[in-house]
Amino acid sequence: MTTITANMPERKVSFGGKSKVYPATVKKFEKVDGNWFAIVGNDKTCIFESDVIQACRGAKNWNEIKQTHFSMADVNKSDSWA
Repeated sequence: MTTITANMPERKVSFGGKSKVYPATVKKFEKVDGNWFAIVGNDKTCIFESDVIQACRGAKNWNEIKQTHFSMADVNKSDSWA
């Protein structure tokens, strides 16, 4: 079993002269028997590896996640529509 903890930074979104701040969060993913799961609370939802990569790209620790858990072929493949 592989576990990823993605540390998402605080972000500020501005629209129509107003802005909203989204607090920093932690996203968790787990790989069990070749299947990836998003963990939210006590629930696990099966997702594609490309979804894990996309979700983790904005994380403060993305470089560490990428080097530890994904090959460049996996990361590049997640950019394509094929």
